[in-house]
Amino acid sequence: LIEALLSGGQTQRDAIDKHERDVLTNDILQDLFRDYTAAEKKGDVPAMEAAIRSIATAKPDFPHLPRLWVDREVAREDWPTAAARLLAIENEQVAVMSAALISRRFDDKNGLPGEKLLGAVATILAKHETKDSSVRASLARIQWKQGRKSEATATAHRVADDPGILPPAPLKEFAASFEKGRPQTLEELIEAVSAASPTPGGQ
Repeated sequence: LIEALLSGGQTQRDAIDKHERDVLTNDILQDLFRDYTAAEKKGDVPAMEAAIRSIATAKPDFPHLPRLWVDREVAREDWPTAAARLLAIENEQVAVMSAALISRRFDDKNGLPGEKLLGAVATILAKHETKDSSVRASLARIQWKQGRKSEATATAHRVADDPGILPPAPLKEFAASFEKGRPQTLEELIEAVSAASPTPGGQ
């Protein structure tokens, strides 16, 4: 799931939509979530908020409500509030998903969210980095953006040292790029991993 989230584009959207549909239990909630998704794509903050409040009314225990509120604050560029809401998410899976989405959103952009939000993202990713190499890669990128270059380089090397089922060569190159002071983006890493992975049915 995290790899799909980090891949961006339609793959990312499909992963999120499937995960949300697994939780949504009736047509009304699905319609409300479609309203939210449409508003988010347009950057329509008032419509996002209206959809979130409708979802909260229809299903107060919807586990992804905290993530939607974080997204609303990110859309408003209210970085301190987004950071506070992110750190307050109790569901670990939802917290990691939210942090990973923020990491991916700003990974290849010059404009950065505020330091408080970067710090919150780094805190959550660091807490869960051992569970997924892609989470660790995101953490390395965030640490670099924070100016914590030695820590980012060490984190990138942990990606290479523990490739799991991923091909090791692109992960080693990812770590090397930090040593050179020109760290690869997550998109570049994903493309390299994809190119190095055997095709389905191949050797």
